Amino acid sequence: MVALALAPVLTRVFDPTSFGAFSTVMATASLMVGFSSFRFELLAQRVPRETGESLFRLALWSILAVGLVVTGASFVAWKLGAEPIWLMCGALGVAGSVPLVSSAIATWESRYRWLASMNFAQGALTPIAQITLGLASATGGALAAGFTVARLGWLINLRALRGSGEAAPAPPARLHDILRLDVLRFGLIGGASALVNAAASQAPILLVAFLYGHTEAGLFAMAFRLIVAPLGLVAQAASGAVVGEVGRSVRERRSGIHELISHAMRDLAMLGLAPAAAAALLAPYLAPRILGEAWADTGWLISALAVGALAQLVAAPFGQVLILTHHQRWLLIWDVLRLTLTCAALVIPRALGWPVLAGVGALSLGQAVMYGALVALVRQASRSHDTDSGA
Repeated sequence: MVALALAPVLTRVFDPTSFGAFSTVMATASLMVGFSSFRFELLAQRVPRETGESLFRLALWSILAVGLVVTGASFVAWKLGAEPIWLMCGALGVAGSVPLVSSAIATWESRYRWLASMNFAQGALTPIAQITLGLASATGGALAAGFTVARLGWLINLRALRGSGEAAPAPPARLHDILRLDVLRFGLIGGASALVNAAASQAPILLVAFLYGHTEAGLFAMAFRLIVAPLGLVAQAASGAVVGEVGRSVRERRSGIHELISHAMRDLAMLGLAPAAAAALLAPYLAPRILGEAWADTGWLISALAVGALAQLVAAPFGQVLILTHHQRWLLIWDVLRLTLTCAALVIPRALGWPVLAGVGALSLGQAVMYGALVALVRQASRSHDTDSGA
C-alpha cells in the first residue's frame, strides 16, 4: 500500500526513460534470483536441522560467488561502453537473492509473522529510499541504490545460522552427508528451473526495452509495479505459512496438503478479484491524473495486465510445492513453456507492427493460460503426495 501511495511522487521525481533504464538493468540482475542459490534453501526445508543449516550457508556462498561473476562481467561491459548503471547489476542480483534465503529460514522456523512484516517493510521502504535518493539525483542509479537499501533488513535473519538463538546450535552437517542428498543434481535442476523461471518473469521488460525502447519499458515497468508487484507481495505473505506447512508435511511424510493448497488458492482468488477488476476498469482514467501526463499510457497497460496479474496471484506462490514434492522437472518444463509463450506474445505483435499495448494484452492472456496450467500441476503433485503418504 505504501508503494502504491508513493507512486505519484516517484513518477514526478523520475521520468519514464530513467525508470526504463533502471528496470532493464534490474530485470537482467533478476536472472540471478533463485538461480544463484541453486534453490538449496528449498532443499533445506525437507532435511534435518543441522543439514538444513549447512544448505542455507551453501546457498548464501553460491549467491555471493555468482554476484562476483556478474559484477566482473558488468565491469567488462562498462569498459566496452555500457552505461555506468550496469556496474550495479551484480549487487542488485545479490540484494534480490538474499531475501529468498532469509525468508526460507523464517519459514523453516515457522516465523510467519516476522516474514509478513519483512515483506511489508521491503515493499514500503523501496519507494521511500528511491524517492529520497532521487531527490538528490533523479537517475537510474538512485533507483538501483534505493532497491538495495530497502533489502538490508533481511540480513538480520541470517544470524540464525550462527546459533544466536536461545537453543544451542546444532553442529553443521559434514560434507559427505550433504553430498548424499544428491545436492549437485538438485542444484543443477533447481537452478536451471529458477533461471528459466526468472527469464520468463523478466523477459517482458527486457523485450519491451529491446523492441520499443527505454521509455516504453519504463511505462510498462511502472504498470507492472502498480498491479503485479503489490498482488505478488500479498500472495507471498499469504502463502508463506502454507508453503511452510507443505515442507513440514513432506519432511514428516504427512498427508493433507492437497486440501490446504486448494483452500489457499481459492482464498487468494477471492482476495485479488476485486482489486484486479477495479484496476482494469479505472486505471486508464486515473493514471494521467495521479501519475502525471508523461505516464498516461501506464493506465492502459495496467488494464491489459490485470487478467494475468490475477492468475499469477493465485498460482505463482505455490510453484515451490513442485520442488518440495520432488516434481522439479514439471516446474522446469512449465517454465520453458512459459518463457516461449511470453516471447511469442511480445515478438509477434511487434513483428506485425502493432503497438506495445497489443503485445501486453497478448502477454496477459498467455499468463492466464500458463498459470492455470501451473494450478493443475500443483494440485496433481499435492494429490500424489497425499496418496503416497496414505491419505
